[in-house]
Amino acid sequence: TYITVLMLLSRAFLVAFSSEYWIVGHAFAYSVFGIAVCREIVDQKLPRVSGLDAGAVAYFSRGDNVHAEQKRRARRVRNIAGSPVFVAGYLFVVLALAILLAIFSYGDAVPNIDFFGID
Repeated sequence: TYITVLMLLSRAFLVAFSSEYWIVGHAFAYSVFGIAVCREIVDQKLPRVSGLDAGAVAYFSRGDNVHAEQKRRARRVRNIAGSPVFVAGYLFVVLALAILLAIFSYGDAVPNIDFFGID
């Protein structure tokens, strides 16, 4: 359901801003995926632990085996393209290229968007 909601939101933004403000729709769609990728990065770097594991670390200093399964999984998978940090970088580069393409290909035809009174 999580992936379905992501796809639904991104496609809704693309359809809602499909005419003159297409770059805004793409920016919102990329922000949906960017937020999802940021969540994956946080979950990868700061994994959630159960209450028993947190108690073992706090009271008995037994933090060595808390993330042993995740360390084993990380050793098995060495695919950089599957890491959320790589995906975030790729999304940033593609969005920057889309913005540059819109600026240089359309020139003055790119609409000025009034954002909270700032033009």
